[in-house]
Amino acid sequence: MAKAFKAFRFPPELYEEYKVLVSRTGYTVTSSFEEFMRRCVEAKALVFPEAANVEDVEIQARVLLSWLKGDKAWYDRNGKEVSVPTTLLDLLPQIRDKTLKAEVEKTLKEFQS
Repeated sequence: MAKAFKAFRFPPELYEEYKVLVSRTGYTVTSSFEEFMRRCVEAKALVFPEAANVEDVEIQARVLLSWLKGDKAWYDRNGKEVSVPTTLLDLLPQIRDKTLKAEVEKTLKEFQS
């Protein structure tokens, strides 16, 4: 498929910081935008990542892990029943602590067995 040429304007500092970020992932600036747009179109939604504090994510993961080990698979979040394993799976990529990450993975595997 032929690609359309479009030009965008960004604050120079933002562009430079983004370029550095993207260079660590194997994407180019253009390919990262293309991938973002493709995923939004597939999901039929425009979703922006929230900056999560790694420490907060890991605290949440530890609490959820404790609940799951205690056979609590569901919890109430704002009046909705939420799956503990699903929430842990969503948090997994954001967990930096290798020991915690391995423990979450092991527990999730055991839970599904």
